[in-house]
Amino acid sequence: MDINKITENEEHNDGKTIFLYYNNEVGFYTAYGKSAFLVSHVVDPISSFSKDLQMPVVLINPIQILELRHSLNKLQHTEKSFYEFTLKRPFGIQGYTRWANSFKQ
Repeated sequence: MDINKITENEEHNDGKTIFLYYNNEVGFYTAYGKSAFLVSHVVDPISSFSKDLQMPVVLINPIQILELRHSLNKLQHTEKSFYEFTLKRPFGIQGYTRWANSFKQ
């Protein structure tokens, strides 16, 4: 997992893109920051806070990946390790800060 790439993607995330990264240790995809927020509006992931990255993180199981693939536009996919999606109908990131701060407690 490339922490610098994740941080860069989320710093430049305009609230229309979801970046997913495959975590070999747990066998789930992860999304961080704004991507995690957007995922949580499409499926019901397991949510937490990453101390290493200092941003929210969600875990997405393989069934939820199928749901995301049907609900979003796929831009990029590398063999199992990375997905990049865009929203078919962007809904913005209003409420992101409040949502993100709820995990810091």
